[in-house]
Amino acid sequence: MEKDGHDVTFTDAPARGYDLNHILNIGKELKPGLIVMDTSTPSIENDISVCDKIKEIVPQAYTVMVGTHVSALPEEA
Repeated sequence: MEKDGHDVTFTDAPARGYDLNHILNIGKELKPGLIVMDTSTPSIENDISVCDKIKEIVPQAYTVMVGTHVSALPEEA
């Protein structure tokens, strides 16, 4: 993506200990066009909730969820 002129930012919110407000502030600041979220079955409900809140802040962004849960059960994603 960078080769095509896009700015790319990677944020591992759980590893950095970011809370939801911090994540939403990042969204407000960066105004991304694409958000990719890694998810798993144990965290799927929270991941969907976070994704919904991000979409409220950055409605123009495309959101993509990847990971074991969405790969195994795409109808729930």
